[in-house]
Amino acid sequence: MARTGQASVEFAVVIAAVFTIFIISGYVIYQKQVRSSDVKLQIEGDRILKIVAEAVNEVNIVGDGYHQTLTLPAQLYGDQPYEVFFVSDEPTVFMRGGSFVGGTTHYWSAPLSSPLIYCPRYDCASRCNQTLSETCLPITSETNVRVVNEHGKIYVTDPYSLTQEDEKRWVTPLTGIGNPYQGAPCKQGGTVFLYRDVSNQSLYLVFKLNGTGEVKFDLNETWGGPVVELSDDPGELSFGRKPEGHWGLAEGGCDGGVISYSAGFMHTCIIPEMPISMNLTFLDREGTRIHLQNNEKFCITYP
Repeated sequence: MARTGQASVEFAVVIAAVFTIFIISGYVIYQKQVRSSDVKLQIEGDRILKIVAEAVNEVNIVGDGYHQTLTLPAQLYGDQPYEVFFVSDEPTVFMRGGSFVGGTTHYWSAPLSSPLIYCPRYDCASRCNQTLSETCLPITSETNVRVVNEHGKIYVTDPYSLTQEDEKRWVTPLTGIGNPYQGAPCKQGGTVFLYRDVSNQSLYLVFKLNGTGEVKFDLNETWGGPVVELSDDPGELSFGRKPEGHWGLAEGGCDGGVISYSAGFMHTCIIPEMPISMNLTFLDREGTRIHLQNNEKFCITYP
């Protein structure tokens, strides 16, 4: 009986030792897998950030008017989320993303040739910014980004500046000096255009309306420090109400308004409501009139 009891104890000790070794081995293997996954995550993050940095640096070096379009993947290795961000007056692009080590965040950075980086995209409007000096672009799906040099400033922006359903265009502002409303075309229907004052680089969105009936412009997703610069008649265009634009047009009259953007860039979406008899067009700097649906949402981003 004593030998049987001793054998049982020895057997239990052996089983416990084997079980302990199994746990330790499993933990070691798990840690190696985690480290391996984080290494792969680090490598992919480095690759993505290098693409962004090279695009920004090339656009900056080539000069005014040059642009590149790039595509950022929806997630990092292992379906980890990430964000690309810039800090005011700092010539660096940063990225942060998930990690396989619980509770930690990976950070990446790469040097840039310019600290003047701006983001007119609406998803840069404080959605993931962690400080007041940060401009953050959250990546939640495969994202096409256009990097543009305008007058020495680099803009990380939308791939198209005018969109409405299947209509996607790259448009440019009319240019001049002074009041963008005076002397602007007021053809039959509704005309929308961007205007850049070349004396101070101020950026404006201008509406000119000519027809009969009631016109409403519901403005949303506004970004870039929008301010009503001019309302043809008091109160017709105001950010203090919904819809922001509301005009009652009389036959033969011209109406409209002007919005300025203090940031020097802009993003605004408009849901128009117009009489069927009125056409809606966007006027490009080249003189091209782009026909828009007069009761469908359209968005403008510039640069």
